Amino acid sequence: MAEATGPIWLVAANVVLWRRYGELGQELRPGTKAFRGGAKVYVIDTYPGGANEQLTAVSHGPHPGHCRCHACLPFSPG
Repeated sequence: MAEATGPIWLVAANVVLWRRYGELGQELRPGTKAFRGGAKVYVIDTYPGGANEQLTAVSHGPHPGHCRCHACLPFSPG
């Protein structure tokens, strides 16, 4: 039998409504490839000190009662 656990802390973020795209950022696109603009995203399945090499993000799906789950690689500038 599994042990009962207490509350678990998660990282929560809002996906950017509009982002710059294309050469010199002249075009605007909504949200990201995986999530729509303004969506609340919860980051799970990562831990401090692991350099967050890969993480899993969960958000509400396009239909009531559904959710989206994506394995993501964090942005690494330069």
